[in-house]
Parts: sequence; C-alpha cells; structure tokens
Amino acid sequence: MVVNKTKTEVMFMLNNKRHNLPTQIQVDGETIQAQKVIKVLGIHLDYDMSWKTHVQNLTNRAQKMISGLRIIRRTLSQEGIMKVATSQYYGCICYAIAVWYPALTVKFKKKLEILHYKVLRVVIRDWMRIFPKEMLDLLGRQKPEAISNYMTGSLLIKCHNSKKPKRLFEMIKENKYTIRRTGQICFYDASVKKIGRQSRLDIIAQRFDNNWQDLETKDSIRVYLKKVFFV
Repeated sequence: MVVNKTKTEVMFMLNNKRHNLPTQIQVDGETIQAQKVIKVLGIHLDYDMSWKTHVQNLTNRAQKMISGLRIIRRTLSQEGIMKVATSQYYGCICYAIAVWYPALTVKFKKKLEILHYKVLRVVIRDWMRIFPKEMLDLLGRQKPEAISNYMTGSLLIKCHNSKKPKRLFEMIKENKYTIRRTGQICFYDASVKKIGRQSRLDIIAQRFDNNWQDLETKDSIRVYLKKVFFV
C-alpha cells in the first residue's frame, strides 16, 4: 500500500482512560500522527466518541447563521424566512443527525434545543424573548430529536422492506423478533456490535403500528413517519 501522508489520518478510539493510546504509527516508512479528532464526510469524530467537537462546531456555525438570518429577516416575510431557515440553518445542524444525535449527552441535546428555539425567535421577530417555547412550537418546525427519530425510522423501514443495503439488513434481521401476542417488532442485543437498543432501533420500532411493513413508496413512508414522530 502506498501511503499519501497528506491524505492519511489515524485515530485510536477508546473510552477507557486507564489505557495509554499510541501517539503515532509507522506505515511503509511513513510516520502518521494519531489525531484526537478527525472529520469524515462533514462529521467530527472524537476519539472518546463524545461528539463534543461536532456539537461545538455546529454551535459556532449556527450562531453565525443566526446573525445573518437576523439581517435578512427585515426584507423577508415570516414564510420566506422559515423556508430559508429550513433549507440552510436546519440543513446544517441536522446533517446526518441520525448518526450522532442518539449518542449525545443530555447537556449536548439541550444545546441543540436552544439553537432550535433561537432561530424560531428570529422567524417571529421575538427579539426580547417574550414568547414561551410552547408558542414557538406552534410554528410547526420539529425539534432535532424528532428529526433524528424520523430519519432512523425511515432507514429502518426502507432497509427492512427492500433488503438493501444487504449488510445492514442482515444485521437488523439478526437482532429482531416479533412479539406473538401483539405482532409488534422488537430488537435485542445479539451481537458484539450491539446494534439493538444501543442504536435506539427498539425505541423507534415500538412507536410503529402493525401496518408499517406494508409501506412501499417514499411518499407513504414519509407521511407515516410524520404522523408517528412529528408534533
């Protein structure tokens, strides 16, 4: 293997602090320094899988975007600014959210919820923070947790019904069973990779009714999941 040092990164992932992690490795005579954080397809991965760097990066980007939204809010209607916020702001903070959101601590989830309500206050010009969160919820913009559940549920249904991607389907099939009394699907931890409850598949599936396996088109799946997870 020919190693391009400028394009190669290595990170040792370990959550047990009692072990000392290597600081570098040698590959074909090239020294590669171990990183604490690497960025893969727009997602920042910490060596301890805390997602701290990723959430901090999202917070910084969101704050800058809110400043810009405040400026253009003067020239746009409420409907117009909501469309911009949905496509740009939420497109940023919710990118690949099903991958990292379920693993966040309560503290980090609270940060994302604060960002969620901040942009909604810009939409309705609530500069003095007068309106309660319950009123902001009436705008119909879903919280990050609901979006994460929606995306995970969509992946689960599509993969289960189409059997693609095959590797993921096989993993899901190995870790599921059906309650005979209710006919409802459940997940358990049958493998070392723990793809059952740790990935929240069981929590997601428990909110499905018995008709979810009949969904075939993207539109029918989208409508169904909105009813299940969106308020």
